[in-house]
Amino acid sequence: MQNIVPSTSKAIYTPNYTETAYHIGKQLARDAIWSADGRCNWQGASLEIIKGEYKIATVTFDAGIYSGLSGITLFLAELYLRVPDMIIEKVLHGAIKNI
Repeated sequence: MQNIVPSTSKAIYTPNYTETAYHIGKQLARDAIWSADGRCNWQGASLEIIKGEYKIATVTFDAGIYSGLSGITLFLAELYLRVPDMIIEKVLHGAIKNI
């Protein structure tokens, strides 16, 4: 959805960052991998050394802030403050349990 803001010269595009973040949050919720005890994690591509060579491998995320669960959890927490969605809340709690 685009918001057009009138200007004295011409209309400009104003992105809706919360809407975009919510879309990303819903994708994270959809892709979460759940354990029986209510923890969740995600998988993604990572450059790993395998038999002495760099290879792209699918891995589950560690607790790291930049490329792991802590970063995803921080994103979900900030999103939930702005969009109190029950599904985002459930995924947020599942990610917290896994850290």
